[in-house]
Amino acid sequence: MKTIKIGCIDYAVDIVALLEDDERNEIFGQVAYDESKIRILDRLAPQAKIATLWHEVIHAILIEAGFTGDHDEHMVSAIAHGISAVLKNNPKIEIDANNQ
Repeated sequence: MKTIKIGCIDYAVDIVALLEDDERNEIFGQVAYDESKIRILDRLAPQAKIATLWHEVIHAILIEAGFTGDHDEHMVSAIAHGISAVLKNNPKIEIDANNQ
């Protein structure tokens, strides 16, 4: 099982065969804050899995920063797809924080 640290919390990342919301609708990803788990639907294409992971990470970042309640899903998705694209299109980007 892989983990990703968000704030001071380690979230387990699970790839699962079936994922549903409370109304039993299929969803691509889910973050369970009380379990510190992120679940991603297995049947997604690789790039969709990455974008979905970022989507759920952004939700977790917002919660860890104190933004409780509903998050704007369109905004979260736009940021997730933007981050995914930047990382994919710039795999060798390096920033020297110490200006060396």
